[in-house]
Amino acid sequence: MKILSEVKVDQDDFELINDQSSPRQLYRVNQDHQYALALFDGRQRLFKFESEVLTGVLNDIGGGVRDVTLVEFKEPEFGTASECGFEIRLYLENNDMIIITENDEVRYYLPANYKEYIASLSLLPVSDIWDLPDEEPFDFLEISQGLKERLAPFVDKAGPAAVIRRMWFDYTTLVLSRKDDVDDGYVTYVQGEFIDFTVVETSGGRYYLEIAEISQI
Repeated sequence: MKILSEVKVDQDDFELINDQSSPRQLYRVNQDHQYALALFDGRQRLFKFESEVLTGVLNDIGGGVRDVTLVEFKEPEFGTASECGFEIRLYLENNDMIIITENDEVRYYLPANYKEYIASLSLLPVSDIWDLPDEEPFDFLEISQGLKERLAPFVDKAGPAAVIRRMWFDYTTLVLSRKDDVDDGYVTYVQGEFIDFTVVETSGGRYYLEIAEISQI
């Protein structure tokens, strides 16, 4: 993907990609794979870019884009410095999500009802695993054994409290930016500072964290 300062608008090829009720409007403006994303969700900004890969994705799915989001990554507050960048996220009518990164990598996220899956996991309260204080968010978070093992190098470096707080921050930031309601038992995919993970919120106020299952297309 390439950020553009200007785009050439061709009225014959000008096309709104997503639902017009969204406060974010993605337009395909010509046949040169150029797009304009109008952000009316508080940022009041026009983000212009070029992506042949996005064109290919849109041609493949043939419509059904409900919403679109621009995610821009900044330097992390702590931990290993990461390269700043951006990605376009397409939310489809069937609740699938497609991500196109600035490097034209495409990821396809499949949502699911995790109630049966969660029942089969071996979940442990984070407060029990690392002897964390009985306070928010440690008192209502549970993680799988697999996620615990994947977090081990980050926990050794930054400490368990800092890692879990950062994961909770990544999740809540994503949820606050989301306009749609999420049903009990629905999985939320989070691209976290340390690791990509999924979160399931239950009506009982518990949150279940697991390693994200990502398929690349």
